[in-house]
Order: sequence, then C-alpha cells, then structure tokens
Amino acid sequence: IDFAIRDVVCGAQTTFFTTTSGDVYSCGKNSSGQLGIGTSKKCCLPYKVDLKGVAVKQIAAGDQHTLLLSTSGAIYCCGDNTDGRLGVLETFSK
Repeated sequence: IDFAIRDVVCGAQTTFFTTTSGDVYSCGKNSSGQLGIGTSKKCCLPYKVDLKGVAVKQIAAGDQHTLLLSTSGAIYCCGDNTDGRLGVLETFSK
C-alpha cells in the first residue's frame, strides 16, 4: 500500500481505509455492492473507490451498506437498500 492512512473503518465483513488526502480504499465481502466499487465482486486487497475527486472525511459501515461523508458535507451511500437503510426513496441494492 503506497498511501498514508488516516482512518480505518470496519463493517460486518468489510474494511475501509481513508487516506490523508481523502481517498477511500475498500476490501472484503461485497455481495450488495457495499464496497462502493461499482461491482458486487469481493475484493481481497484494498481497491480504490472512485468518487470522482470527492474527498471523504468519515465513513460508517453497516452489515451490507456504507455511508461516506465528504469534506463538503455531501453524503454518498452504497450497498443494500431493500429496507430503505440508504436513506433514498427507492429500495434496491447498488
């Protein structure tokens, strides 16, 4: 790993790393897309979450969903939303 880690957050079967520059890397189980990498494949090594240049300051990881708080205050979410846990009107996994 060639970046400085600021924070580590663990979900039920996931791990997220926030770097000092605000980038996010994730690894682990990803059956509901909770790693935020655009696929549902598991990752055994940290994979960079592509947030299009958005810097993240805090992450909350649930069982099968993840919320990311940007430095500007915007919230990004990914994973299982079958019961509305992502805070959006539609219920789905993404």
